[in-house]
Amino acid sequence: MTYLGISMSTSTPFKSNGALRNRLLLVACMMLAMQSHAGLFDKAPQPIILEATTDREEAFKTLFLNENLMARDQNKPYEGPTRPLAMASLKLQFITDTSASSTSGNKGATVDVNYKLVGLTPETMQAVADDFAASFAAALAARGHPLLEQDKVLANDDFRKLVVETSGPQESGGLVKALASNSGVTVFSKGTADTFTMSGYGKGADLAKALGATTVHANLIIGFAKLANSGSFRSAEVDHGVKLSLSPRSMFMVMGDDGSIKQFQFRQEIVLSSQIGAKVEDVGRSGGQTALLIFNALAGGSAGSIKNYQVTPVANYRELVAADLKMVAEVLAQGLKKN
Repeated sequence: MTYLGISMSTSTPFKSNGALRNRLLLVACMMLAMQSHAGLFDKAPQPIILEATTDREEAFKTLFLNENLMARDQNKPYEGPTRPLAMASLKLQFITDTSASSTSGNKGATVDVNYKLVGLTPETMQAVADDFAASFAAALAARGHPLLEQDKVLANDDFRKLVVETSGPQESGGLVKALASNSGVTVFSKGTADTFTMSGYGKGADLAKALGATTVHANLIIGFAKLANSGSFRSAEVDHGVKLSLSPRSMFMVMGDDGSIKQFQFRQEIVLSSQIGAKVEDVGRSGGQTALLIFNALAGGSAGSIKNYQVTPVANYRELVAADLKMVAEVLAQGLKKN
């Protein structure tokens, strides 16, 4: 028999009472260790509910500070040389299509749930991104960090060319790989650019050195629906509903002109408070989806279902999301020491 990675035979006796005592003690210690960390490995971290009353510093600690002894130093707030800050890359990715699937183990039935956000214009997304830039700049200034005017940042020829190359709102896919299918629209705040390259973060580091400044970079992935596989061996189920959130794949980063780099990767999801869905409609199945279900049934497969929902945002979507992202900006600003 194998228990906790230790092979234990029920038929072969131990050579001595001492050996038996030592092995039992080892197993007991491992069991105590598992009990002391109950819930640590068996489920994902709970999301942070960000509201007006949420303590921003505590939210930052929960979101970024890893309790792992090996990671504590690298996750402390940035304490590099005191330099003006330059906004280099503020990237917002709006998920507009997302889906989740669940399959039961004993019957093989599959449930697919698809959500689509309709009526959100590229102009609104760009406005939200620009609002976030203003909020982030204000939050950093409130902590005593001087900011370079964006015109001075754009005076750098290489960066200005990069900004021109960074097009406006554009379609993008694969924003959150944990879901079966997802796509959306990527937007950069005005005057910022895509400073991330296949070979690393050289463009952002070059900009920091050229400006004698500390560059700030952020990538926020904004979800509009909450989908989770809640199925079991007996049944296929997907929990779902409209919920504004930031994916744990979001991050922000600081680069100093001395070559220092500090990257803050979200440890969990942030759930935002605004209700952005004015209308949620079950739009039924497409002809192709119905044909697929019929084909599976004729082929001897188990019954399944496909649900499609359309979400229409509220008229004041920009104002609501901008207010939520202002709180996010105040949390992120905790990543730089207060001057």
